[in-house]
Amino acid sequence: MNNMGKNAGLMFGGMLIMVFGLALAPPILSFATTSGSDPTIASFSGAKSFNDLTPLIYYFGLITVSLGAMGLGIAGAAGKGPTG
Repeated sequence: MNNMGKNAGLMFGGMLIMVFGLALAPPILSFATTSGSDPTIASFSGAKSFNDLTPLIYYFGLITVSLGAMGLGIAGAAGKGPTG
């Protein structure tokens, strides 16, 4: 049980990633939307399609990283994960 601090850090870190990621989502996604409407940036044919997928990719990455960190911490605290 000497890894309890590491496990708690993973759980707390995952929660922080989730909170800050959700708090920063509106400005990040609005910047992606406005930059996609610029003709010099969105000069290739797939730029509009990629900008439409930006929120999905952002939220998927955010959830994957934060829940992964929390899951590793919880599994380690239970003695079953790689940090346990």
